[in-house]
Amino acid sequence: MKQEQTSSILSANGGLHSKRALKKVQANLQNHGLKRAILVHIVLTGSQSVQVYRDTYNDIADHLRDHGSRCEYFGCMEMDSVKGLHAHVFYVIETSKKFPHATLDVTDGAWLHKLAERRGLNRIHIAKPQNKMHDAKGKQQLFARLTEEDGKLADCLERIEYLYKNRSKEGVPCREIYFNSEFKANAAKRAAKKAIASDSPAAALPAAQEEAISTNEGEEMSDKLKAAAFKYMSGLYKHCVEAGMNVKEIQTHLASRGVNRSLFQVKQELTHEFGFPGYAEAHPAPPKINLSEFDKAIDRMTGRELRLLMSQPTHPNERMYT
Repeated sequence: MKQEQTSSILSANGGLHSKRALKKVQANLQNHGLKRAILVHIVLTGSQSVQVYRDTYNDIADHLRDHGSRCEYFGCMEMDSVKGLHAHVFYVIETSKKFPHATLDVTDGAWLHKLAERRGLNRIHIAKPQNKMHDAKGKQQLFARLTEEDGKLADCLERIEYLYKNRSKEGVPCREIYFNSEFKANAAKRAAKKAIASDSPAAALPAAQEEAISTNEGEEMSDKLKAAAFKYMSGLYKHCVEAGMNVKEIQTHLASRGVNRSLFQVKQELTHEFGFPGYAEAHPAPPKINLSEFDKAIDRMTGRELRLLMSQPTHPNERMYT
């Protein structure tokens, strides 16, 4: 009988939960193709929404890539009595051209801190490697080097076994407990995906449909269409939130992209669908104009002020023609 893989980490946490997932990631770490890679372990807590965690770990990956670092990731969702639903994510980051000091800053007011607040999460935690071989000049680092020098790669391969333990895998409210990026260096492919997601529904949905049709499986096609639509909508709301728009301005922005929503729907989607709890309450629509007060204000205007007012567009996408 073949003996199951075990180690001190796995033995202390109920054994191995997924041998296939562990082997896949260990192979990726040994063949990642990066020149000077680091491994960073981030822990996300504070939400009971799988989608909020997905959006957050993808936000971090996108931010790293947008600021000059190739990045791949892998991780898992877990559920326990203390943290509730939470996520562990390991990022593999290229540092040969640029080290992501600003992105990995966990102090107050830094980007990670603001991201956690925006997503309604607890402070984002970076779990430091415990083995002293990763220290620098006696100081514990936030990351481990993925190099075979001094056994650091071997230590990383052992460290990531923690993700694949049996403990905390019961009751996770999603079908796929484990997740990972593609571990491919094709920047053009990633750019094309990003362009599709940020362009329009007319572009995003056919692209997903074309890919899904090739599988000849209706259920898979439906899932891909839903995922493309969700990603597009999530991108719209994320843009609005980062711009600090109020809910009325968000409604107008969505309409300009062909997405018609009532103010009630905007508030519901911000809070429950796209992971921005509390944002609608903090950015309410401006009060409606009282017509009698508006008439009084018009009466107080000079002729020059009236001409200037009438020359302004009535809507961001409209102009007045006289």
